[in-house]
Amino acid sequence: MPKAPQRPNLSADIFLDSNVIFTKSAIELVPKEVAELLPKIRGFEDNAFFLPRIALREILFRRLYTLNQLIASLAKTASTIEKLTGCEKQVLHSPLRFRWHLYRRVISWCEENSITLVRIPINAIRWSGLIQASVNRLPPFSPFSPEGSSEKGFRDALVVETIAQYVKLRPTKRIVFISNDNLILDTVKKRKETKSVILHKSLDEYLSYLKLQSKHFVDSFIATVLQALAEAFYSPNVPDCLYLSANVVEKILLNHAVELNRPPPPTAYSPFPYTSNAFSVTANGVQLGETNIAKVIDNTTFDVSSGVKLGQSWSLGIFSIGEKFRIAEFKVFWRATFHVSGEEVKVIKAEFQSIQFTCTTFTDTTDPLLASYNLPPVAQRPLPQIPPSSTPSQTTVPVGDLFG
Repeated sequence: MPKAPQRPNLSADIFLDSNVIFTKSAIELVPKEVAELLPKIRGFEDNAFFLPRIALREILFRRLYTLNQLIASLAKTASTIEKLTGCEKQVLHSPLRFRWHLYRRVISWCEENSITLVRIPINAIRWSGLIQASVNRLPPFSPFSPEGSSEKGFRDALVVETIAQYVKLRPTKRIVFISNDNLILDTVKKRKETKSVILHKSLDEYLSYLKLQSKHFVDSFIATVLQALAEAFYSPNVPDCLYLSANVVEKILLNHAVELNRPPPPTAYSPFPYTSNAFSVTANGVQLGETNIAKVIDNTTFDVSSGVKLGQSWSLGIFSIGEKFRIAEFKVFWRATFHVSGEEVKVIKAEFQSIQFTCTTFTDTTDPLLASYNLPPVAQRPLPQIPPSSTPSQTTVPVGDLFG
């Protein structure tokens, strides 16, 4: 009985760095693609988003910088209009009021997108170690430069401390951190408390990872179900399998005699009319083809099709040279209900529906072809005899190569 694949755990608490959701747009709070990606990622099981408050303060600082520039430009424009027109100076909102509206808009966006703000664990931080890292320019602080052109990293250090404390309080939780800053990603990767954190450089990259993991699981599950369906259709020495219980071959022989009795076309080596001289020299051998899902009825019920081929070797006449092998292909349609119990996938009900003739082909008879239909090689058969009647033999032999 095939085992069901284990569903991957795609549930996670996802921490966002400020650089992931920052935009240079003077109007939008976050990039358009971020607004589109957040609900898609949240759709994979139980995913939740978190934003360190220090990262939010960074976003607000940059937004306030843009706002202050706009306010200064607006005040200058108003003063110019006053001088040009002689009109009294227009009263503008105070900068504090603008900043309050901006702050409320950012907080509202977090609430609307279910982003939880996480405080800096001030009392849990080992400040002496953080100070030493700052003085010695250890990650996430920027490397030492003789020119002193870059001395950043304190905000990133607080982000790392926030994540480390969160991991400590939830050791069994799957935690993801998304940032496009290689220095902070490397710090999280190497730090002992945060080695278990899964790192990604963008929301799009993480969504691709989720889709790939989900696809692998679905593909594995479908492959397992197909294996269970194939075994339910035919299993050696299992009388309850559909192939035996529904008497599939007997139904084919009874209802499709016309296709099975059709003789091979004449060849250059056949001196007599083939319709009156061709005759079968073997019984019908059976080969099973693929079992596939034809239609999904519901989560546990499928309409299924299974391929069955009947092969038989024909002589074009008692004086002809060589033989032709007839392959008649059929599809057996049936309905399967399966059940997943623990790690096992089991078909609990199989109902026969119908048999459909697909096509007939002829090819040269060879010993490997005969063997694939569980028929004896040419050398082990008696020499062909003129048949007593024109009706070909409709007996069958056991199933041959199940995967032919």
